[in-house]
Amino acid sequence: MLTQHIGPFTCQVSREEGEAVVSPRGELDMATVGAVEAELQQLRQNGTPRIILDLGGLTFMDSSGLHLLVRWTNEASKDGFEFQLEPGPPVVQRIFELAAVNDTLPWRRQD
Repeated sequence: MLTQHIGPFTCQVSREEGEAVVSPRGELDMATVGAVEAELQQLRQNGTPRIILDLGGLTFMDSSGLHLLVRWTNEASKDGFEFQLEPGPPVVQRIFELAAVNDTLPWRRQD
């Protein structure tokens, strides 16, 4: 029997002048999407003009994570703040390809 160790979900925020990077680690799914949402909302309430969501530490993302990213992309275009995504590992990037939204999201850089 194979067992896979999945570490606990964490979400760290680092701030520099005019910018914040939100870095979730682990699985972004129904159980954890609220934690990321809370961090993003707090940054917006504090007036952070540029938010980067770094997906590099994710091991999995489901449709609730995808919905969050699409919604925040739309909010940024309406509310005039900058929202960018740092690409995740192939297993995470695959969901964007399957949903046919890869070309519509604000990627910080394409690998």
